[in-house]
Amino acid sequence: MNLDNNILTSGGDFENTLLTLNPSAAEDADKHQSNSSIEKGKNVDNSPNDQDFIQIPRLTRIFATAPADKVDGDKPDSKIICMQKLFAVTPGFLGAKHFSNKKSIAIYFDKEYNLEKAIEFDTKTNKLTTPRFTVANSQQDQFRTADRSIKVTNIPLDTKSEVIRAYFDQFESITRFSMDSHNM
Repeated sequence: MNLDNNILTSGGDFENTLLTLNPSAAEDADKHQSNSSIEKGKNVDNSPNDQDFIQIPRLTRIFATAPADKVDGDKPDSKIICMQKLFAVTPGFLGAKHFSNKKSIAIYFDKEYNLEKAIEFDTKTNKLTTPRFTVANSQQDQFRTADRSIKVTNIPLDTKSEVIRAYFDQFESITRFSMDSHNM
């Protein structure tokens, strides 16, 4: 944008001189203005390079727990700090948490492999004969459970859970049983 220098020197009024365009700039300004007659709420920018959304992958948190009395520290906060200091150098460490109702400490990792290596690191560093942490949500255990699971549908709502459990118990021992009456 070019200002008219003649008006700038003669007027001396700075605010008004900024608003004064020379004739060629005034003609060119029309091309760079937006169309204000577009209806409210309608998007006219249809550029092909814009993405409609950005997909953010869900972070999987694999964790292991240990009894709180096996972790150094006299208070829950000091136990968490102790775990953070220990595992901060290990890849994939996401944090630690204290569960007062279960009296346990949990350590969180991004991958099961990183968690297993961290448990080995903890065992070697503290010279333990057996690991103090046990993996709580192992993907391998989830796959094994899925291989032994069935889902039964279209059971009448008035059927008691004991009847259903007794029927399937004759084929194999049931370790976990649940009934879902949602989405009916």
